[in-house]
Amino acid sequence: MKNQVHKISAMEVLDSRGFPTLEVSLTLGDSEGHAYTGSAMVPSGASRGSGEAFELRDADHRYLGKGVRQAIQQIETFLSPQIIGKRFEDLQHWDTTLKMLSPP
Repeated sequence: MKNQVHKISAMEVLDSRGFPTLEVSLTLGDSEGHAYTGSAMVPSGASRGSGEAFELRDADHRYLGKGVRQAIQQIETFLSPQIIGKRFEDLQHWDTTLKMLSPP
């Protein structure tokens, strides 16, 4: 059964080293009115290889420039409107969709 995305929210939290990272919560609902919410944090790794994901950092005075308010804004203003209300067949469909989206 496909689940529909009802809500995405993001906030700045501190990782185990005291640096900001994202915590994102996703709420899905099914056709029977059940809601499921999950959340995850994405702490930054020390590795900086060519295969690493891009980090969108604020580069301002907060947390030595490592704040994530820009990333939160991208989730709220760009990603959320494109994902809310959509249904995804599986994680591969979700991943493919996210990879195709490109913020301004």
